[in-house]
Amino acid sequence: MAKEPIDKRQLKTLLKASLRTDWRSASTRLGSDQRGRFGIPPIMIVLIMYLIMSIMLASVVDRAGDLFLGLFFVLAMQMVFVAVTILLEFSHLILSPEDFPILSPHPVNSRTFFATKLLHLVIYVTLIVAALGLVPSVVCAIVYKNILLFPLTFIATWACGLATALCFALFYTAMLRIANRERMHRYLGYLQFLMTFVIYGGYMFLPELGGKILTLSKSGFDFTYLYLLPPGWFAAWPALLSGPISASLIWSAIAGAVSLIALYLLGNSRLTFQYAQTLSETVEQQESKAEIRQSSGILSRFLHSFACPEDRVVWQLMRKQFKYDNRYKMSLLVAIPLTLLYIYMGLKDGEALADPFAPIETLASIRSTSMVYLVLALIPYMVVIGTAYSTSYQAAWIYYASPADRTRLVVASHRFAIIFFCIPYLFFMGSLMVYFFGSLLHAFLHSIVLFLLLMALVGALALIAPRFPFSLPVKSGQRAGAMMLSFIIPMVVVVVPMVILSRVGYGGAIGYGSVVFVLLLIVVAISALQKRIIPHRLARQECLDG
Repeated sequence: MAKEPIDKRQLKTLLKASLRTDWRSASTRLGSDQRGRFGIPPIMIVLIMYLIMSIMLASVVDRAGDLFLGLFFVLAMQMVFVAVTILLEFSHLILSPEDFPILSPHPVNSRTFFATKLLHLVIYVTLIVAALGLVPSVVCAIVYKNILLFPLTFIATWACGLATALCFALFYTAMLRIANRERMHRYLGYLQFLMTFVIYGGYMFLPELGGKILTLSKSGFDFTYLYLLPPGWFAAWPALLSGPISASLIWSAIAGAVSLIALYLLGNSRLTFQYAQTLSETVEQQESKAEIRQSSGILSRFLHSFACPEDRVVWQLMRKQFKYDNRYKMSLLVAIPLTLLYIYMGLKDGEALADPFAPIETLASIRSTSMVYLVLALIPYMVVIGTAYSTSYQAAWIYYASPADRTRLVVASHRFAIIFFCIPYLFFMGSLMVYFFGSLLHAFLHSIVLFLLLMALVGALALIAPRFPFSLPVKSGQRAGAMMLSFIIPMVVVVVPMVILSRVGYGGAIGYGSVVFVLLLIVVAISALQKRIIPHRLARQECLDG
């Protein structure tokens, strides 16, 4: 049976619509006016961050002393970055439950559908690879004095990034055939959760591993086994132009080309329109089996007893969204591997939590860590950011039609982050502080300061970007960009004060009382500003959305 041809007109229309969706940022503009002009697309934030990282990767190529070894490390890091992006944005880039109901009434065949998705992925990966690989490619050509290394290195980085993206895409879509449809949505969520440990672990441990590899290379250690790994397959391409050529290097370069072709052929047979239909049916089955629980737990009833009606409604919505929305579930569960990895990174080298009530002389002799505090600051930010976006954002009109207090609706998700995420982690941190401080009282008093800092942080987030829960559309690069920026705001609000206190301490009871008093004033002032500013900003958003 002859294959259906690719409809070029449909291909152009679908690709244009996908790209316009990626670059449209009406709901997340930075520095835009009331008409929504001059905004920065979310994907641009990711590209800027990756461009900064590429400078650090280029320094590895310069210091490696061997082209293959330096590029192996660069490509390994690039694979991690691309994997993180695909993990966060996969359902939009490759297959989405909305693809089939939107396109099924139109005569779009599978080959046209696959070509659109593949080109969309190629464009997206090319932008990421250009940001990550352009500077290292230039450095390779300069350091090894061969102009041909620039295009060949860039092609190798592009091929490696595309192969990584295709591999992740095929891996997820293959699960649609292996597992039962009724449980597929849940399995994909568990699988993504497990893969976050591998991906974010690679993000944190690869730099350390790269340093050890560079040290071993100077000692004459044999790295022939690196030719067997995927980064080595593509690093072998530029290495053919510099230094001696061995049989292992040639076979490694051939393996890279063969793997890319094989992934393309597999994608051509797997990423079809029928898979979009399968994914759509999977989500529909999850929705059809939804059951409403008639009773709630003791803790839930206790919290509802003093929560306002807006809190109860939003918290119920967040729990149901967590149960049925895999994307939202991942945005919250990703805090678990990050928490464990940051705690490990902070305490693995013998560092400790410094007691800020100790004398300055004692604090100066302690190797203090700030990683544990960074996790505490990241959790509310990640919960608030993840709660703002949803594929069902069109239903947000109900917020404007409801007689509920709009400020309370906005702040409800922030309170959810504090009560259900930050306070449990504060108890865990309290146990760590008791261990390192040797004093239960000091740990309790320091926890009060941390709690007030968190209240100020989430209050400031509500002022800077007041958003109703699940009211913004998901765009490519949005979640990855939020992950990048999430390291900046908490760093300033929470980590910097903790680092200062770890160096100079509270300075006695008067100093501690002054810190608590100032933080209380900040929290009260932010709460008062929320009641004045948030309603006006939401009113402007209502006009823009309308």
